Amino acid sequence: MRGSYSLLCGCQLVERCPLMPPVDGRCPLMPPVDGRCPLMPPVDGRCPLMPPVDGRCPLMPPVDGRCQRSSWLKRRFYWALAIINAMAIVGMTFIQGSIASAAPRSQVSSPIVIVARDTTAASHCVTMRTVTFHGHTVTRTTAPCLPGTVVSAIRVPLTEAIARHEMYAILPAASSSQTEKAQIEARVGILLANVRLAAQQSAHREAPQPELACGSTGTVSVYWTPSWDASTEFLSYTTYLHTSDCKYAYIEETDIEEYIYHIRGYWLNAKYGGNTWNFGCSINPVEDPPGDVYYIDHNETLGYYMVQTVANGCGLGNSTDTVSMGPLN
Repeated sequence: MRGSYSLLCGCQLVERCPLMPPVDGRCPLMPPVDGRCPLMPPVDGRCPLMPPVDGRCPLMPPVDGRCQRSSWLKRRFYWALAIINAMAIVGMTFIQGSIASAAPRSQVSSPIVIVARDTTAASHCVTMRTVTFHGHTVTRTTAPCLPGTVVSAIRVPLTEAIARHEMYAILPAASSSQTEKAQIEARVGILLANVRLAAQQSAHREAPQPELACGSTGTVSVYWTPSWDASTEFLSYTTYLHTSDCKYAYIEETDIEEYIYHIRGYWLNAKYGGNTWNFGCSINPVEDPPGDVYYIDHNETLGYYMVQTVANGCGLGNSTDTVSMGPLN
C-alpha cells in the first residue's frame, strides 16, 4: 500500500517512496534482507545504495529522491573514454607522420663523410703467387684473396658512419686551402691503412705466407674488381727478388693494368714500408695492357706489403681503392 509521506529518502525530502512500499514508515532505497541492510549500514534507518555525504548525493543529483549509480554516469564515462581514445589515435598518427616526413630531411641534411671499409669479399679478388729460380718456374699457386687485400674509401652520410662506429674524414669545403685538403687526404690514408692492417693481421695469423728461398724471384699478382664499377677488372702485380744473402726484398717493378676494361681508373701511388712513389692523376692513368710499369729497382726490408692506390678520378671525394700484394717474404 502506497501512502503520502514526507520522508528523507537518502538524499532529499520527497512526498512519496518511488520504488517500493515503506518499511516501518520509511522509504527504503534497498529492501532489507532478514531485517538487515545487505550492502552497508543503514542511513537514517534505511538501506541505501550509496551513502549521502553531508546530506547530499556524492556523485550526481538525486533521481526520484535516490542517490544512484545511474546509466547517466556510465554513458558519460564511455563517451569520455571514446573521446580520449580518439584523441590518442589522432595524436599517434600525427607523430608517426611527423617522423616519416622528418626522416628524409634528416638524411638529406646529414653531411657526407669518407670512411674506410674492407671490400675484399665484394671485389671477386684472386691472388696468384709465382716463384722462379734462375728463370725456371718453381711453383705457381692461386687462392682467394685474404681479408684486407682490397680496402676502399667510401662516401656515406655522417649518420651512417656514427651508427656503425666508424672513424671518418670530413670532405673539404670548396673554400678549403690546399693545406687543409692535404691534411684531409692524409687522414683518409690513415683510415685506409688502419682497416687494412687490422684485417691483414687477423688473416695472416690464420694463414701465414711462406718465405721464398734465398736467391728466388717472386711475383704476387692480384685480380680484383674496383668498388666503383663491377664490370671492370684490374690486374696488379709486383715482382721482387729475395736476395741471396737473405736480407732484403729487391723490388724490381710494380704494375697495374685494366685486365677487363670498362671504366678508366687512375693509379695514384705505390707504397712499400715507409716509402711512397707518387704518380699523379694527370700523367698516370691506368691503361690497357701492357699498362704503366713502375721500375723501383731498390733493396727494401722484407715482410711488408706493396700497396697500390687507384681511384676513378683525381682529388678527394672520388671513389678510391687500395690493393695489397704480399707480404714480400
